[in-house]
Amino acid sequence: MHRAPQRAEVAAVRAQAQPRQRRHHQRENRPVQAYLKWANRIPGIYARTVLEQPAPVHAADVDLNQLAMIKHFKSLMPMAQESRKPMFHLTAADGAIGGHAGAVQDCGNQFRQLARKILDKITAGSG
Repeated sequence: MHRAPQRAEVAAVRAQAQPRQRRHHQRENRPVQAYLKWANRIPGIYARTVLEQPAPVHAADVDLNQLAMIKHFKSLMPMAQESRKPMFHLTAADGAIGGHAGAVQDCGNQFRQLARKILDKITAGSG
């Protein structure tokens, strides 16, 4: 005899079938629209003030001087401030559970990649 699915089972199947809607989140490799305006200003300011060169006419996503585009991780910042540690060192004891735990790992990966790029630039310049 076939039993009818329980309400919770039906809800779980529907939730899996529906695509997750993302609002105001950073895309994979670029910031949300509100931050993109500011990110696009950085290459020109950096070129003029640090490199003392004319400002480039391209956007931040094609800037050859860009080392990384770090996500804002706004949900981790309050926890990091409260626990007085970097966002990428937060633990479950600090409140980084569920989706926050994944964000902590992602944050750590992004900062590790940035650190490697900086190290590569330093070692390439010293050789």
